[in-house]
Amino acid sequence: MNQKALEQMRDFYAVNIKYAEDMIEFLKKYRWVSKALDDQRSDDEVINEQVEMHRRLIDNYSRSISMLETRIRAAQ
Repeated sequence: MNQKALEQMRDFYAVNIKYAEDMIEFLKKYRWVSKALDDQRSDDEVINEQVEMHRRLIDNYSRSISMLETRIRAAQ
């Protein structure tokens, strides 16, 4: 993979990290919950689950960016 493609992937992951961070802020600020009518979990449980999912995405994207940065430096 060439350097430009690696940089594009890095930028794509960075945008997704920002989106996940914005979603965490949105969930906490507006306490927005979407669940099935028969879902018995509390709103807090659903929000916490969604926040944790976005944190895992941030962790995964951060690791990917780190690996891409290494490959980009090696390609220079």
